[in-house]
Amino acid sequence: MAKLLERPAVASPPPLPAKYRAACQLFPDDRVELIHGRIVVNDVPTWKHNKIVSRLLKQIVAKADVHDDYAIKPKEYAIAGVQAFLRIDPIQATAGLHSGPAPDGYTIVVNVALGNPLEMPAPWNLTLDTAQLNVAESSG
Repeated sequence: MAKLLERPAVASPPPLPAKYRAACQLFPDDRVELIHGRIVVNDVPTWKHNKIVSRLLKQIVAKADVHDDYAIKPKEYAIAGVQAFLRIDPIQATAGLHSGPAPDGYTIVVNVALGNPLEMPAPWNLTLDTAQLNVAESSG
């Protein structure tokens, strides 16, 4: 005979940090995840992803990671062959695009104030509206 047990109460999930929500809004067509306290934005996987090397990596600078986001990650991403690295810095209100990966880092770096257009190189060949990337520092 089956015994009916009371279901345990399910606690509501903790509220998502504002920066995570902002990243989800900035990149609606990408997969946004919180991994070990970091916001990670990736393409939504398809059957082609196992053959594709990352072309563009996006990073939102956090106060705790400023040094890594400026001094360490660009060189590591270039060495890994990531074609372009887009750094969004809400603290300084800038967007920086690193392209032309080389063994010593990226050969081309373009920084603009958020709100100004940013020209994306091939294969994108488009102008990015950085006003859409303006994530307030105090939002998380």
